Amino acid sequence: MRKVRPADLLNREVIRLDETRISRAFRGKRVLVSGAGGTIGAELVRQTLRYEPAEICLVEAHATSLFYIDQEAKELAHGARVISILGDIRNHAFLECLFQERKPQIVLHAAAHKHVHQLEMNIHEGIQNNSLATLALCEASLKHAVETFLLVSTDKAVKPSS
Repeated sequence: MRKVRPADLLNREVIRLDETRISRAFRGKRVLVSGAGGTIGAELVRQTLRYEPAEICLVEAHATSLFYIDQEAKELAHGARVISILGDIRNHAFLECLFQERKPQIVLHAAAHKHVHQLEMNIHEGIQNNSLATLALCEASLKHAVETFLLVSTDKAVKPSS
């Protein structure tokens, strides 16, 4: 009999992160996280703060979610400036002001509706939020010479059942 390993439960080997490389990428940088109050966005905030960015800008359209991740991020900040901004990335004027003011070097994009069934019933909202907002954020990132843009997607997008 042996100990149960995480890989046994995941049905794959555990990925080992290159902590040194990640630290070099984030340390001292200005990071923007879209969808910061969501499940994935909030975890990105927590993980990013481990690598000592100079500033982390939390962008979220849901006020209550933003409130909670703001409180948590300030506790985990270790000297990083935590800037919380309530706004919708579908708004081009909002994005322009945001990028001019915050000048992010890294954008972690996690703002998206994730429930496939809801999006199938609300196609217009899915396209507006998950596709066109992503395009707007990409365009703003290109215009403002963001060094790194990471789009986070869920497994629902990788192996859809529908």
